[in-house]
Amino acid sequence: MTADVIEHLKLLGEERVINRVQLIQEVEKGGKVKFLNYDEPENYGVGEKQGKTGNAGIANCFYDIPSNQEIEGKSRLDTVLKHAKRLRLEQGAKVYWYTPKLGFNESDDFTLVSLEEILDSLEQYYPVAALILRVDVQQRTLFFVLSFPARNEKENSGFSSVVYEPKNIQQFLSDEGDVYSQNENLFKLFIEIVSSEGVSSDYVDSKNGRMSLFRHVEAKKTNNNWIWNGIKKLL
Repeated sequence: MTADVIEHLKLLGEERVINRVQLIQEVEKGGKVKFLNYDEPENYGVGEKQGKTGNAGIANCFYDIPSNQEIEGKSRLDTVLKHAKRLRLEQGAKVYWYTPKLGFNESDDFTLVSLEEILDSLEQYYPVAALILRVDVQQRTLFFVLSFPARNEKENSGFSSVVYEPKNIQQFLSDEGDVYSQNENLFKLFIEIVSSEGVSSDYVDSKNGRMSLFRHVEAKKTNNNWIWNGIKKLL
């Protein structure tokens, strides 16, 4: 199932690139202004491009959702980001939010990624979006945090958040080549999690010590930190 969804999203993303090129040609020819959703492809780079992908395929299916857009269950993600930002003081960590289009960013006005295309492919309805965080801690270790809105805020239900430690950040964020055959890839990870309707202990074990989970439970301890609860399992 994962392979079929990846192929569908890759073809859909490539079609959007073609459609965008056609729109650009129409604008140049007719002189009329049209709204264009996607930037022209760029080579992947960390540094001045701050981790943007090429947006030449599957990445085009993960839309940006600004922080001021209302999404059911989003308050959980606001809290996750607060816990992440606390790590800057508590652990001397560097914390960024991430989208394939915008790359890494430290601003408080975070942007989510839409998972609507995955849901449509699987005929599911949850989760509609995700918050992607990068946490660099202890001067050596880089972790990615994938968090999802609450399915029901009153019951605080929904997927647990995932912490993942990639071996190779460039490969992990790339949307090029055969995504399905790659051992670690952000887009493949999302599809596997959503299609499985959450993360089981067996799935975590299959990642050979590079994945952990944390729950979203407010503890009585004032120093409790959700993000750190997940990261310290991998240190």
